[in-house]
Amino acid sequence: MEDDSNIRAMLRRMLEKENCLVFDVQDGHEALASIPRYQPQLILLDLVMPNVNGFEFIHLLRLCHDIGSIPIVVITAKEMSVS
Repeated sequence: MEDDSNIRAMLRRMLEKENCLVFDVQDGHEALASIPRYQPQLILLDLVMPNVNGFEFIHLLRLCHDIGSIPIVVITAKEMSVS
């Protein structure tokens, strides 16, 4: 899940070279709607997105879907702090 189409395309190419089946979306609303249909085994998540940011997405994902143990890998330019 990435709002920048260039980064989405780059990630898609990298993953497809590794024979991964990729479904990409540009925002959290689209991702939440697609979870039941595609049942992902991994979520790559940008934290800084319009409408629903990455933190809100994770919260809504847990509320709306029984996700089990889908790993979420955060890909972001946002500076993260330990505190």
